[in-house]
Amino acid sequence: MNLLQDVQRHLAFLIGQMKLSSLYFLTP
Repeated sequence: MNLLQDVQRHLAFLIGQMKLSSLYFLTP
């Protein structure tokens, strides 16, 4: 179990969520 890969996966997930939420808020 690689800790660095786990952190990168969580970061990618968080960034994806932020992009989704920003799209959600920007669309009227």
